[in-house]
Parts: sequence; C-alpha cells; structure tokens
Amino acid sequence: MRGRLARAAYPRLLETIRRFKGMEREVVVLVELPTDGERLDELLYVGLTRATTELVVIAPPELVARLG
Repeated sequence: MRGRLARAAYPRLLETIRRFKGMEREVVVLVELPTDGERLDELLYVGLTRATTELVVIAPPELVARLG
C-alpha cells in the first residue's frame, strides 16, 4: 500500500524539453540530449533550469564538456 501512495503523491512526468518550458519540478532527469543544432543553447537552458532541488544529466562526454 505504501508504494501506491508514494506513486500517487509524486507522479512521474515524461516530457520533451520544449513542451516542459515554463514548468518546474523538484527533480529533473535529462536524457537523450542532442549534441548540436541551431537552438542547442536555448534548449539546454530550458532543460537545465526546470529543476528546483535536483538535476541529473545523462549525456555524451562532448555535451558534458560544453556544460562545464
């Protein structure tokens, strides 16, 4: 029963970065990020600023180096 209550209290949301613009969550996990593109900086900014408590980024080494 406790597991079901925990899942109901903290629903998981799977969404693209573009559709998540303007929203926030305590924990955000970013995966399958592009490594290039015209609007990559804007996309990364939106994705990286959605977490209020914890951010996890799973990305290729060249993108991680770009972040910093």
